[in-house]
Parts: sequence; structure tokens; C-alpha cells
Amino acid sequence: MKEYPSVVLVSRDKILIELFGDAYLEYGEGHIIGRQRMWEVIAEHLHGGCTKLILDCWNDNPIQRRDMADYLRKLGVEVVEAWYFITPLDVCRQWFLGDFVPRKMGNIEGQKIMRKMKELSYNRCYENYHAEPVELEQGFDVIHRINPLESPPLGILFQPLPQRVSVESK
Repeated sequence: MKEYPSVVLVSRDKILIELFGDAYLEYGEGHIIGRQRMWEVIAEHLHGGCTKLILDCWNDNPIQRRDMADYLRKLGVEVVEAWYFITPLDVCRQWFLGDFVPRKMGNIEGQKIMRKMKELSYNRCYENYHAEPVELEQGFDVIHRINPLESPPLGILFQPLPQRVSVESK
């Protein structure tokens, strides 16, 4: 992002880490507080003159996507673009699990159980995400379909595009 100093990145996970020390919380009050803070941070940037903002926030269903796009428009955003990442499951699983070490269970058997639970949870999230892909009808003006393994030049993602189009980035 150093090449694009005018672009602001707001990450829901980063906010959760700042608030709670971890992004992987059980769904509940922590996520609600994190999302409220995320919208406050976005509003601060937009009211401060930001014209290009990337919102990195997990969303696995059309209703969440539509709500997020609608809320961004309420905050004054004129063009809402989606970056739809199309990454193979095995690669995502490797990124997601990475150096996973459970904090709550010290014994090896407990760690194996926690790792398996996290992997099963991840598989479900991945399936949900791709079962209902990102579509223009969910409130987006532009959709960039991106395979991160092919590294599209970032510059193409920040160019003005005709409204209501879907773009394949390879």
C-alpha cells in the first residue's frame, strides 16, 4: 500500500486485535463492538477527506454485503467496489491455519483437537463464502475477481471504471 498513500485501509480484524488481542473471537458482543468501531473509523476517514478506502471485512452472505454497501453509501461513498478473492481451498487453509497454536490447551492432544475444530470451522466459512458469490445486485458498482496467486497489478484496482461492471483480474 506504500505505492498508494492516498488509499486508506480499514481492517475489521486489525480492529478486533487492537480491542481484544485476537481476531478469532466467538461470535457475540466482541464482534458487535468491533463492527461498531470499524464503522466509526470509516466515518472518521471519510469525513476527514479520504476519497479511496479499502474495507477489509469478512462477509459470507449477500445480506451482509448489501447492508455494508448501503451503509457505505449512507456515509457518502459514491462508488462501492468489491474485491472477490478466488483462491483454492488448500491455499486458504494453509494461510488460515499457518502457525496455529491453541492458547487455551497446553497438552498435545488438546492442541490437535483445537486445530481440527478450527479447520472444520474454516471449511464451513469457505464453503459459505463461495456458495453465494459476490454479485452486483448486492449493492456493488464494480466487482474485481482476483486470484491472489496470480498477483494482479494493484494499479488496475484503483483506476476509474464504468459503473456496474464485473472485472476479471488475472
